[in-house]
Amino acid sequence: MVNFGGYLRAVKNEETTEEGIKIYFVPYNAVKELIFSALPKFESSWKEALEESCKDITEVMQSIWNEIFSVISDSPEESRGAPIGVALRAFVEMIKPEDGRETLQRMVQLHTAAAANAEALRKLIKKHDKYHSALALSGKLLPTLYSSSVFMSQSLLAESLGTLRELLNEEEARFVPIKRNDSDAIHLDMIESRIEELDWLKRLIASLPPSHISGLVAHRGFHHIKDRADKRPLENSLAAYELAWTSGIHLCECDIALTKDEKLVLAHDEDFKRLALHDSSTSASMKVSELTFRELISLPLKTGMRPPLLIDVLRSAHAISDNARLIIEIKPGNVAAASALARMLFRHPELCSCVAMIMSFDAITIHRLRIEFASAATLGAAALNSLPSRTSLSSPIRPLGHASHHRMLSMDHFGTFGNVLGPATPQHNGTSLKSGMPPRVPSMHRRHQSEASAGSATSLNNHFQLADDVGMSLSQTNLHYNAVHHVRQVTADESFSEPDIQLPKLMLLTVATPSTHPCEMYVSVNDLSPVDSWLARDDGSLDGVYLQFEQSMMTEEGANALQALSTRYLVGIWGFSGQDPDDYATFAWLKGKCNVTFVNSDLPSHFRKEIFKRR
Repeated sequence: MVNFGGYLRAVKNEETTEEGIKIYFVPYNAVKELIFSALPKFESSWKEALEESCKDITEVMQSIWNEIFSVISDSPEESRGAPIGVALRAFVEMIKPEDGRETLQRMVQLHTAAAANAEALRKLIKKHDKYHSALALSGKLLPTLYSSSVFMSQSLLAESLGTLRELLNEEEARFVPIKRNDSDAIHLDMIESRIEELDWLKRLIASLPPSHISGLVAHRGFHHIKDRADKRPLENSLAAYELAWTSGIHLCECDIALTKDEKLVLAHDEDFKRLALHDSSTSASMKVSELTFRELISLPLKTGMRPPLLIDVLRSAHAISDNARLIIEIKPGNVAAASALARMLFRHPELCSCVAMIMSFDAITIHRLRIEFASAATLGAAALNSLPSRTSLSSPIRPLGHASHHRMLSMDHFGTFGNVLGPATPQHNGTSLKSGMPPRVPSMHRRHQSEASAGSATSLNNHFQLADDVGMSLSQTNLHYNAVHHVRQVTADESFSEPDIQLPKLMLLTVATPSTHPCEMYVSVNDLSPVDSWLARDDGSLDGVYLQFEQSMMTEEGANALQALSTRYLVGIWGFSGQDPDDYATFAWLKGKCNVTFVNSDLPSHFRKEIFKRR
């Protein structure tokens, strides 16, 4: 049983302040004793308690409203006939916040007292009728209680308190100086946010069928599309890829650029102004191609880390998993970056398997890369061994297939050394698509091997002809270096080992609307007929096309068109962040219904609604 008398005493002690604000409380225990000792006096004592409580409530409430209107009376337009809400707003706007808090406190005390007194008076009647049912007073006294000011004032006080609290909080938000943040709390909150994001990613990947995971491409890694580094890593950062791969994602997309001293670095924009820690610095505004690697190291991003080199990211992929692979985009017109990428892959053949695909909007550049791959296969590994070293004596050229990615820093650590490229990628056909990912292939076809055994003069001529087909002069080809330096020919009596190298697929990026940007090829899913002429040449073909997302792809007609295209080429889909749909339903349709191989995603938190954040 609740000791209501004890509760009332506690409330009375709490609501009697040091300033001496006195509020009447019903003498509950004294009146209750009359039920057992002096019943005739109970009713009159109860009425006296109600009257005193009503009187006190009225007086204190009136004093509060007198104070409010004494303040706002200085503004006749505000005070004239003002409703309660209007009066309170005018009052708060004309006083100091601490004065408003004092008024609020008085209202709280009054409301507490009114509620406690009303409940005390009700319980006294209930207890009386329990012991003297024949003399029940509920029907006589409760109507008096419920119509009294002590009871009726509670709702008015509650409404006034709610309004006053809102107004005071509004004013404090506007005027109170910002307090110093607790740096430790902020730091811990950031850590919890990162843990939450990583936990969400792992649960998301665990929820996907294996056949879907192989086609999900983490666009610029697992990153925050708003360029923030508090929850997710920055785009194109080493952490963005390592967290994605270690969480179960197979494919990540990146953009590359070439520094002034020919180091391949991950970068989407032509400069780092958007991502730099100090975006006003001179280096941040300079083009990547104008920066040396030394200058790049002194250009920290928002995370405090420098932009990573491509070879750093590939070595992480190599160490993490056989499934960890990179899709590399070469920006239009960046022929130097394409050549540097090709040289790096041939110089570090053990990293070739970490690159699933290379793509570009620039058809000339991507076809040139195809030709360079084919040329390397034609020349064979013996040509590589004949090349003079361009590095220091401490960095000799190693035979193809030699595991060199673990070496300490040397000139070719940056992946820009070497002039002959890796093996040619076999032309894609519908049958090889069924495996889902490019198969491992030897460094050259048997046809190319026999040509190399018979001599390379014909191979050189063939390469020059291939270069002419895409409008390149000899000075633009890597084989120009080989011809000038008299690459040693391979005789029929010589033989060489044939390493097992998996070269990346090559794909052409396209747009879905007419573009004014140079190199960009426009094609719609409603008419994919131009694709064949862009991909296939007399000397070979690219492996596929990366199409921009269109809503019509989500129809049966669009799905049928993509299915038909997928029987001839690999097909990928990319979209604009925040503009095109990026969710599991769209991804599953494109992957399953349309037979698309690659689908880009920024992995937004709403990607799969079934996978919630834990907090």
